[in-house]
Amino acid sequence: MKQIALFRFKERSSVASKDFISLPFERIRDEGFDFRDIPASTGIYGIHPYPAMFHFLVVRRLISEFSKENENILDPFMGSGVVAGECLVNGRNFVGYDINPLALLISKVRTTPISSGALLEALEYVSLDFKHRDPEDVDFPNIHYWFDSKIIEDLSRLRGAIFSIKEEEIRNFYKVVFLETVRRVSRT
Repeated sequence: MKQIALFRFKERSSVASKDFISLPFERIRDEGFDFRDIPASTGIYGIHPYPAMFHFLVVRRLISEFSKENENILDPFMGSGVVAGECLVNGRNFVGYDINPLALLISKVRTTPISSGALLEALEYVSLDFKHRDPEDVDFPNIHYWFDSKIIEDLSRLRGAIFSIKEEEIRNFYKVVFLETVRRVSRT
């Protein structure tokens, strides 16, 4: 389906406004792209919020309509990896780029399969390590504007525990969890 197929041509009005130029078509609502009952943050896409995230079911439909299994898909502005995740699920090869390191980390985590057992084992390790870890000195401009002193201390201990996880894939998963934790406990 071409994008122009989403529009239907209409009769032009004989009254023209000098501030508004009427186009000869109106939008047609395609119910096949309406996923209002399914949040975009479902499944692997709920790992971390990301601005302007493409709904995964829209991406799934477009991938299935415009590509075949084992074909290559390029996403030059991949953001948090919705296209990457859908390529993985639908048997497409994926190449993506983004300038944002957070986007790259979220994409990597969303597309790396990790057993729930390994994640739970690491969570237990982080919980124990956190309790016994001394806080690190953390300082950056306006830190006390964004965080209470106790929060700064706890976040530094949590960061240390997470960064001491040996397996990179699991450590990356908990880095993303940590980033969302930082956002939620800050004064934003």
